[in-house]
Amino acid sequence: MKKYLFLCLCFLMFFSVCINAQKDRVTTETFPQFLEKAENGDVNAQYALGIYYAMGYEVTKNYKEAFKWFKKSAEQDYPSAQYALGRCYEAGEGVTQDYKEAIKWYTESAEQGYPSAQFALGRCYEDGKGITQDYKEAVKWYTKSSEQDYPSAQYALAECYEFGNGVAQDSEKAFNWFMKSAKLENINAQYMVGWCYELGEGVTQNDKEAFNWYMKSAEQGYPSAQYAMGRCYEADEEGVYDLEKAIKWYTKSAEQGFDKAQYLLGTYYTMGFGVTKSYTEAVKWYRKAAEQGYLSAQFSLAECYEFGRGVIKNKKEAIEWYTKAAEQGNIDVQYGGDSVEERNKWYIKSTKQEHSDAQFVQEHSDAQFIVGRYYYNGDGVTQDYEEAVKWFTKSAEQENSDGQYRLGLCYELGKGLDQSYSNAVKWYKKSVEQENKHAQFTLGMCYYYGNGVKQDKKEAKQLLEKSMEQGNEVAADALAELF
Repeated sequence: MKKYLFLCLCFLMFFSVCINAQKDRVTTETFPQFLEKAENGDVNAQYALGIYYAMGYEVTKNYKEAFKWFKKSAEQDYPSAQYALGRCYEAGEGVTQDYKEAIKWYTESAEQGYPSAQFALGRCYEDGKGITQDYKEAVKWYTKSSEQDYPSAQYALAECYEFGNGVAQDSEKAFNWFMKSAKLENINAQYMVGWCYELGEGVTQNDKEAFNWYMKSAEQGYPSAQYAMGRCYEADEEGVYDLEKAIKWYTKSAEQGFDKAQYLLGTYYTMGFGVTKSYTEAVKWYRKAAEQGYLSAQFSLAECYEFGRGVIKNKKEAIEWYTKAAEQGNIDVQYGGDSVEERNKWYIKSTKQEHSDAQFVQEHSDAQFIVGRYYYNGDGVTQDYEEAVKWFTKSAEQENSDGQYRLGLCYELGKGLDQSYSNAVKWYKKSVEQENKHAQFTLGMCYYYGNGVKQDKKEAKQLLEKSMEQGNEVAADALAELF
């Protein structure tokens, strides 16, 4: 999302440069006159030539020539050219990439009040690119640019208020700046205005307004908004339930590479919900999302390979995808941001999201447990108890009851680590707290024989009965034999 946003902003910056150059339009007929003017030091002509060489209008695209003319104009304090020169240094177009030089020229232009440069300088301060990261300085320059109605800066300033970067967090001010940017046709901002209305973030909650702003953004091709439109048509909050339209918008979003939409389509094709059931189509969409690192899609794709849904059954592929999901080090970052607060803001607060934070944790820990089980059984991989214990431990520490049970079993049997009945009992108890029938049985047997715990046959019987009631036939046999 951040990367996509950054690319959009870069496009907007360069687009603004091109628009400014239209008043000095170069044609094949007028090129000699422009060249003569530029060579005689006319800053407007120099800048215009730079634009046309950069864009390849009426001349062969040539970044080095563009850089040359931008530099001549910039050295005469022409702010548009100073900004364009800074962009050349930042992007490495026509010159070796040099962030410090980019900062220098952005600053020259920004101090003359050029809004594109003020925004670019603010972004550099926010990202710490070519200069020490400084959110307060970023806010200062975003504000200067925003006050000149530069939509990208207004959007960036809104984000600063939304997350409290360089300024006190203020949802109302964030909404106001999102709205100013949205009214200037910034599609990112239009989406965020919809999001604010949907959640009542900085403004009174209003599903109708949310729908309208999501639609404005979605119709201009913004994938997050297209995904949101799918949710709106599926949620039926304003009497607009239309599953066919929901699928249409999800598909538009997915075709642009939006991982959540890709995963959701995979789920719908798996269930036959709103579409003709097709495991082959499901696998196609799961794979697209999985290849972008989307944990839930990796887990679902692994299941497809494990059980032969839409693909030929392949344990090796299943293990590979389960492992990718299991190795997701920081799912907090993937599913919302760099902090708990940011993640909560974007995902937990919205009860309309199809995934909860808890579900992501469950799928993560399930994948870790499954990888551990493959290593424990030597199924599809070389049997390796120590590797199994590693994955069972990761799963157990995320409160996965199966992982806790299996880790307890490894301690009891001394598989992959030193035997320890007390540690076995510790993990069995954690699993039993979540009503795991296998752990109920093994803990019951520990109580029966006094392994790692004081012998207590009454407690043993109660645990075996609970396990049996959940359908564990081994527990039923044990009750018949021991009691």
